[in-house]
Amino acid sequence: MPRKKKETAPASALGEFEGLPVLAVGIELPGAAGGLRDPLRVDPLILHGGEQAFATFELVTNKVRFDPVKVDDALIGWARVHVMGVENATFVAEDLVRDQLDEMSRRVAERKEAEEAAKRRETGNVSLDDAIHEKDHAAGRHTELVAGCPECDAEQTAADAEAMGDG
Repeated sequence: MPRKKKETAPASALGEFEGLPVLAVGIELPGAAGGLRDPLRVDPLILHGGEQAFATFELVTNKVRFDPVKVDDALIGWARVHVMGVENATFVAEDLVRDQLDEMSRRVAERKEAEEAAKRRETGNVSLDDAIHEKDHAAGRHTELVAGCPECDAEQTAADAEAMGDG
């Protein structure tokens, strides 16, 4: 029996699959360790428990899969999963990647904060920080997008959709 398309399905900057929004993107790297096997033969690296190492990978997308996203057993959308093969890999010096890693950590923390603020707003549990963001935005004090500000978050969502060709 064909599934009915939900008429209230939210728009997604990630597109749709089978009439439902793509809500997330994931990655799988089967055989990633094998991608470093040959480089480690050429340039052996000895690591000890708890020691950090930094690596970079050259990847190729071998397959794209859509996994269901469910809430209370109801299909609400899809997670697009890129299954990638490691074509080449090497360990790198921390100073070559530290700035990029720190920037991504900052962006991830901002995104989590914005998602938590959105959940609070949905439940009516608005914090003082949320109210301050809204007041500052209305007064024109946000010269850049500020994570957690509802208006800035909406602007970022619109910009993401436009960048994906949906806007």
